[in-house]
Amino acid sequence: MKTRLQYWPRLLKSSLGFRASFMAALVLIPGCAFLHKRSPYPDPGRLVSVVKVSPAGEDAILDTDFLALRNQSKTLGSIAAHVFRARALTGGSEPERIESELVSADFFPTLGVQPLLGRVFISDDCKPGGDHVAVISYRLWLRRYSGDPNMIGKTITLDREQYTVVGVMPDNFEFPKPCDLWTPLAFDSESPGVEKKSVELHVTARLKNGVTLEQARAEMSGIAHKLETDYPATNTGRDIKLTAIRESYSQEKRVVTIKINRPVNPPVDTGKEK
Repeated sequence: MKTRLQYWPRLLKSSLGFRASFMAALVLIPGCAFLHKRSPYPDPGRLVSVVKVSPAGEDAILDTDFLALRNQSKTLGSIAAHVFRARALTGGSEPERIESELVSADFFPTLGVQPLLGRVFISDDCKPGGDHVAVISYRLWLRRYSGDPNMIGKTITLDREQYTVVGVMPDNFEFPKPCDLWTPLAFDSESPGVEKKSVELHVTARLKNGVTLEQARAEMSGIAHKLETDYPATNTGRDIKLTAIRESYSQEKRVVTIKINRPVNPPVDTGKEK
């Protein structure tokens, strides 16, 4: 006598709709489990992404906008900027193309993460001339450097330039996506002119203790109005939008809801297998 479990392969074969639902569920189940995974960042509910919006959609945050936010906001604590960049890593092994980020000095403190080895960036690292230091990922540390416990202080070659490794991040650190390496994002001036070529940034911030998301959003409207006055070419008709990181991440993962209905009765066993 066949058990009910033995009918499942035949059900999948006989019902296209059931098979599609079953396979989609297998894809989504790991994602659902990940949503309940404990965040590696302390107090993640206070982390927000900062974007500029216009009637046409989202606009890039420029370096002028970032410096204004950092200098004027009373509701946001630390504010961090980061830029994605592919880099060529050479020396010691086969050359490879890696994913990296240029980050401001507040990047790691804003997320509240500590390195596994060494240190993260300080303000002096993010000044022109002091920015040839690097923090590497746990994955890169193991893969390319065999988990060398003496990695701190050694030099690596990125795009034909020498960088000193000052830190190694823990294995659970990925923000906002997997990355192999981080280097400082240096600004030429605390007050860049509008004629200077601006840098398009991703911005992450942490709400100050006792501040609600609604209060911070209200403040952003005032800062956006001032930016429109100070830099009309890049800010006319724009507003600044704050989104809770956890909420944004959940929306990306919540693709579709699937209900799997098992047939009431399994197919009749005729004793003949196809």
